[in-house]
Amino acid sequence: MNEFPNTGPAPKSIESLKTEYKTRLENILNAKLTVYNIDDFADVATLDTISLLTDLHSVVLENPQLLSVDDTLVGKDREDAIFKLLDLPDIEEVLGQIQATADIVAETESIFQIEKSDIVVTEANSNHVRISGEGGNFEEKKMLPRLKLLLYILRSDFDVDVSDPEQITIVEGRVTSEMMRKTPYFRVNVPSLERVAYVCDEEGNASYVFDTLILEQSGVSQDVLDTYSKDKKNQLIQDAPGVGVRLIQSDSLRVRLAKYLSQELPKVMVSNEDKESESPVSEFRKRVPFLGVEEFKIEVANEWNKAVESNGLDIKNFDVWYRSVAGNHPDWPLNYRTVYREEGLTSNAILTGRDQRGPKRKRERTPFPSFDQYKSEVLKAWQQMSAEEQSDVTSVIRWYKEQVHTRLDWPVTPEVTYKDKGWKSYPELVGRQPQMGRPKRDQKKEEGSD
Repeated sequence: MNEFPNTGPAPKSIESLKTEYKTRLENILNAKLTVYNIDDFADVATLDTISLLTDLHSVVLENPQLLSVDDTLVGKDREDAIFKLLDLPDIEEVLGQIQATADIVAETESIFQIEKSDIVVTEANSNHVRISGEGGNFEEKKMLPRLKLLLYILRSDFDVDVSDPEQITIVEGRVTSEMMRKTPYFRVNVPSLERVAYVCDEEGNASYVFDTLILEQSGVSQDVLDTYSKDKKNQLIQDAPGVGVRLIQSDSLRVRLAKYLSQELPKVMVSNEDKESESPVSEFRKRVPFLGVEEFKIEVANEWNKAVESNGLDIKNFDVWYRSVAGNHPDWPLNYRTVYREEGLTSNAILTGRDQRGPKRKRERTPFPSFDQYKSEVLKAWQQMSAEEQSDVTSVIRWYKEQVHTRLDWPVTPEVTYKDKGWKSYPELVGRQPQMGRPKRDQKKEEGSD
């Protein structure tokens, strides 16, 4: 009787199986989120995880000598036993994290507080205006959900309630028949992050993020910035270091948007060729509960005092410092003003110990005064400072945020509360008239946007 050698694949060791399936699961959970896959990337991750689980059941049957699982176990108990054998995390927890991320994406699809503007937000450059009566066929541009991506980042990374007009305002510009671009830009203002962003869903259009404090110092109001063309926005970024950043479409747009919403903006204009090394972000990471407000204040104050002693930091550096270290503390929110605002934590003065005005009351919904009365009260508070103290205030916005937590009848976002009721700007509240700055010269169009 002839015997034939076994030509099948050699049995795998348990260590090789652990490595194989750990790597496979990590690839699922670390999949990069882009504008191209945001609509279905959570569904794909769910299907891939279920496929991995199905394959593991087969591996157990094929390798009984290595992976001994109690045959009486069924359902979730059996799945847990298999995952435990291979040192993998709990499958139900993994699927729960994926579903939590899918829920955040779904939230961005239910935004109704979008204001339609009667102006063109981010006007077309002069060389991108359609000549009246010109013919010819134009290739249809692809739609890339950049607004959806931005709202997802704000909700996922910064705990901004994207349906709350006190936390975020969204303005949709208009387009005209003379423009090559057929899709409007959206202006997204997030007061708690001191950022305003401009995004357009039509391909070939760059995104922008601006620092509202430096905008104020540069004498440019947001209403004026709305009307700036891309050339003028680019020129402003070049002329005022740190005021903003221009981001072209790339697979790293998600990471770069999150970075510039939370960190200091670059002092030089980022070119198309800049290749920044961006660390991957797991959208399906386990979300650690944030500290209670009192414990949070103690921890932050301790860390801040150490930084002051070792680096000689000043209160003006606090927000930059906080954003640079918060990522090392999973239980610290990147956007503490939003997370703890109901507890009255709206000012960094409370965290640094500079505020000496006693315990803070929890903010409650309070009827706000008329705009004229409100403006009079703010001006009165401003005038209580000496001329020297006033001259030391480099940002009226930041001064206001340090005051507002003690005044329950002042809105956190007056630009929303008093819109169309007389509101102009923060400097105007206290008698400082912002100069409507204009970029000095045109800039050559950069490749990557119209």
